[in-house]
Amino acid sequence: MSSDTVQIAVRMRPFNAREKKLKTAKCVDMVGQMCTVTDPESGKERQFSFNYCYDSFEPGSENFASQEIVFHDLGTSYLENAWKGYNCSIFAYGQTGAGKSYSMTGAPGQPGIIPRGLAEMFRRIDANDDPDLSFRVEVSYLEIYMEKIRDLFNPKQAVPSLKVRESPKLGIFVEGLKKKEVGSYADVERLMEMGNTLRTVAQTNMNATSSRSHSVLTVLLTQTRIDQESMTASDMTSKINLIDLAGSERQNKTGASGQRLKEGSAINQSLTALGNVIETLADLSQLDEAKRAHSKRVVPYRDSKLTRILQESLGGNAKTIMVAAISPAADNFPETLSTLRYANRASKIQNVAVINESPNEKVIRELKEEVTRLREMLATGGIDVSTGEPVEAAKSAEMEAELLALREQLSKQSEFIQMMGLTAEDREAFKSRRLAADMEEMEGDLRELHGIDFGVEMTTPHLVNLNNVSLAYSLDASQTSLGRSHNCDIVLGGVLVQPEHCSITNEGGVYTVVPSSATVAAQSRDAGGISRGGVLFLNGELVVEPVQLAFGDRLVVGNNHYLMFEDPAARETAGDAAPVFDIMAAVNELRTKDTSAKIEAEADETEDESTLREALERSLADVRPALREANAIARAMGRSLTFESAFVYDMSAGVASAATTLNVKVVPGSDDSTLDEPRTVTLDDFENRLDRMKDVYHTLQEYGADVAAKECALDDPFHFPPEDERFGLAHVLLLALTEGIPVGPAMTTPIWDGDGGYLGTLQISIWPATADGAVIEYSELPEDWLLPGTTAHVIVALESVTGLAADHTDIYLAYTFPGAAERVVTPLSSQVVTHDFDHEALVPVKVTESLLEAFMQGELVVEVWSAVEA
Repeated sequence: MSSDTVQIAVRMRPFNAREKKLKTAKCVDMVGQMCTVTDPESGKERQFSFNYCYDSFEPGSENFASQEIVFHDLGTSYLENAWKGYNCSIFAYGQTGAGKSYSMTGAPGQPGIIPRGLAEMFRRIDANDDPDLSFRVEVSYLEIYMEKIRDLFNPKQAVPSLKVRESPKLGIFVEGLKKKEVGSYADVERLMEMGNTLRTVAQTNMNATSSRSHSVLTVLLTQTRIDQESMTASDMTSKINLIDLAGSERQNKTGASGQRLKEGSAINQSLTALGNVIETLADLSQLDEAKRAHSKRVVPYRDSKLTRILQESLGGNAKTIMVAAISPAADNFPETLSTLRYANRASKIQNVAVINESPNEKVIRELKEEVTRLREMLATGGIDVSTGEPVEAAKSAEMEAELLALREQLSKQSEFIQMMGLTAEDREAFKSRRLAADMEEMEGDLRELHGIDFGVEMTTPHLVNLNNVSLAYSLDASQTSLGRSHNCDIVLGGVLVQPEHCSITNEGGVYTVVPSSATVAAQSRDAGGISRGGVLFLNGELVVEPVQLAFGDRLVVGNNHYLMFEDPAARETAGDAAPVFDIMAAVNELRTKDTSAKIEAEADETEDESTLREALERSLADVRPALREANAIARAMGRSLTFESAFVYDMSAGVASAATTLNVKVVPGSDDSTLDEPRTVTLDDFENRLDRMKDVYHTLQEYGADVAAKECALDDPFHFPPEDERFGLAHVLLLALTEGIPVGPAMTTPIWDGDGGYLGTLQISIWPATADGAVIEYSELPEDWLLPGTTAHVIVALESVTGLAADHTDIYLAYTFPGAAERVVTPLSSQVVTHDFDHEALVPVKVTESLLEAFMQGELVVEVWSAVEA
């Protein structure tokens, strides 16, 4: 028995292209096992110590942590433990884009922990020269999305979600999950490629991404040793869980919709539950053994499918490594800090791992006894023969599942014993034939269900899915139909895909894409330039009539299916000049040619203004497909809301920092009762809502309108409750404070609306102060006033607001003082025209060079808010 804490490895990636373009600052530093993260606003540093800190920020630098270095530490560690018979788990956590999948899976030419580890496992197996030792390797692959478990080795999964069960003999297991026995790393690669194909199909149909689902690859390594003297066999088994978690950034979104998403979304339910499990286990690990035994705290493993599956990995029988992936960018500071805190708590968890070894005959005998007991119990109509008590229906279903799983394991154990009498060559040949038959069945299922020709080397023109180039669609028939209907030859899901979207004709080797009448009818646009549905593009141009296809043409079906017309003969002729399979090129092409996303350029615009306009155009082009999808889902759900793009000139950070931002306007229809007037929401809010819309639409497609309506009632992404409105801003210059001169007293400053219209006036005073709140007179100003590295204090007095229109009756003021950590909000005033606040706050500020610059060139912005009636 081995008691170990969860091992933590933190890995920092380089800046990505977006961060380089923004010239964002770096907020993370690593030295040895120490990771330091710096708050870009306050300059405050936080330090964390972990088992491993991998600095992969600057390739070529002295301390650069390559894929080889990471695997040498982590991959070798889990393999050594697996060889000793311990269960092992590695899971990657972090925000989307932080590098989780790069560490776990890798990139072309740079394999990650999983492929390197599996390749090394089979290298060791192949190097075995002990005739009394044999190995068996089985793999399973599943995905958890919206609390539903999909078997990625079973295209014909009959139920919407597999169930997680628990058995005294089997531990935690997933009912009906297929396990494939493999004999080489190439076998695993092939199976994973097919599993990822199934995953891609599902995600593309929903326009989801892998960052919103969890995947678990489980490798079962069994070592069987024959004792020649007693002629008995013993097994040593290790279960290796390799887990890639969904992106965690949705956990960190703020605002009402973000909070609703955190509480209601099944995707975040898994991560929230995982956080609760880690928190509970970390707390329990701080107690001594006696207190822990008597603690009434229950570890909430059952709160999600993910935590049930990870139960052995966290606080159980396993040696576990957590890879925390972080971004170095200052604009990702909140997410990075959250990930590091999460990892720090996980590092406290104690696991108790045991070597899983037992005589083969004993395993078979115990399996047979358990099968007999369960069979008898079920045969007696659900009466437990040992107690005479009836078994509940739910328990009976669990027993049925356990019985099936036990029978399967018993069959495999018995088969393995029988195969021990065969030669090694015969055993390998048998495994190869069985795996080949399994692969052939899976390929047939993909072809039948989705029109995908997987693993077939095509010699005639066909379509390639740019989301996953291993997905190919044959066009050999004289006419091939594409659409959402299962009657189509190529089935493509998605809210913007028509039941019969288009067809591709083949007349003597001339291929033509023909849009359906439904698609053409749906191509109309509203006033905002957003297509109402039925999207079909060829090389970035809308398709409204038959168009002949040429080698390399890019076809976009719906919002999410990017296909390329491939001609093997033409590719061979073109050689190096042949087009490459590049989904980002297709995405950028569509974005560039979307003329509705163009903003008219001013003749005398400056270089900075031109850069801003181009950035806004890119943002607008990015959000157009999302708006199309949101509008289509709203119509499918019977909602008359319309989502449009809207530019907002935001001065809430001061005139010097004023910026035009892209938001989303929500326009109610004539029969909509949930929204009285148009509402503008941020892109973050809209993206959170769109994620939820996709979940609800998925439920609508899978289970019907009634179930979708019930799910929507729990967390409605189309519901926009009344909310407080910021209707005015007052700007107060702070330059005088740099000399210790107060602002005021009772200085009057105008309040402006968003269009620059005058609303009224604010009376405000700001004084330098001591830490205990005493005003510092100018003559008594200390020498270290506003000295970088110190903490200064100011008193901000908001005295009154006058001149507002009579309809502004319930108002309050709010501000965040430069350099301060907390936002200040006044109590509500329900007066008319003149509002007396008489509100004072002592505000501590961390003095930095950036704060001094803000005082000299910036301002304090006081926001004026109208409160919603209670």
